[in-house]
Amino acid sequence: MGDVFVWALMFAIVYMVLKSMKPKEKPPEPEKKKPDPPPKPESPPKSADTEYTKNFKQKIAVEMIKGKSADDIIAEHSTLTADEINKWKNDFLDNISRLSAENADLSMRVGQLYMKVEWLEKTCKTHIGDDWKEKTGYKYL
Repeated sequence: MGDVFVWALMFAIVYMVLKSMKPKEKPPEPEKKKPDPPPKPESPPKSADTEYTKNFKQKIAVEMIKGKSADDIIAEHSTLTADEINKWKNDFLDNISRLSAENADLSMRVGQLYMKVEWLEKTCKTHIGDDWKEKTGYKYL
């Protein structure tokens, strides 16, 4: 038993000596993230061969749907053509109808899940008792 104590003491002393001999390294500093540049104002590109942003196309399509004529929009943005504006409007309307169908599908799924939760609550109350929520730790969102 005494030998184990001596060995443990010697190990501790050697460990402390070796640790004190090592130069302490500073942990690497985290890299500072550069702030994002401020967003540029929405404007059409200057030449006709460049792509327009999705937000710009949607903005123009909404203006068309609200009743603004293609001629008025072309007068504001001289780089646009009537064909482009009409195509953007049609694309926007197609996307709206697709999203509407997806929304209806999701609403149906939510209704189904709600019915399943109601069934679960009713079944638990029947088989476990009125205090089933406390017994099971059930928390409904």
